[in-house]
Amino acid sequence: MPPTRRFIIIASAIFCIVLAGCSSSGTAQNETTDSTSVSPVDSSAFQTQQTPPQKKSHKLRNSSSGKQQGFVTQEDTIEAQVVTRNHGASHSKAPPQRSKKKKYYSVQIGAFRILNNADHAQKLVKQRYKKPVYHFYDKAIKMYRVTVGNYSKIKDAFVFLKTLQSKHPKEYKDAWVAEMRR
Repeated sequence: MPPTRRFIIIASAIFCIVLAGCSSSGTAQNETTDSTSVSPVDSSAFQTQQTPPQKKSHKLRNSSSGKQQGFVTQEDTIEAQVVTRNHGASHSKAPPQRSKKKKYYSVQIGAFRILNNADHAQKLVKQRYKKPVYHFYDKAIKMYRVTVGNYSKIKDAFVFLKTLQSKHPKEYKDAWVAEMRR
């Protein structure tokens, strides 16, 4: 038998099985909605109503050979209704605030994809200046950032940036002041 014909036969068999399963589920679902009743909502502040899962139902179907075959279906869907009443009182809550991290300024001398390059830049600037040097991985840009200094005022960070660029214009020409948080 050619592979395409075998595929068509298998696909049509799967389609028939799915169709038979869907029609029996639809029948069970129709039975569920007909027998379910919803009680009236009382004036409580919060109420939940549920319908229990439907029990198993036995169905008989005729097969292609003419014999009757039985199968079992089960519905496990739970319907719920939530009613909330507000009796004229407005209870608005402010969203929780995150703890604010302290802001500081630092001069970023570079961002590197390769860790060894970031380590080299960090060692070099530590030798030249007696300032704190920070080296960390920034997930947003997927690079290792190297920054120098820890200044509370942006003006002080710019003074150090000018000093850095005047002493080493070729190496730190692309350096800038970055706002950091800890």
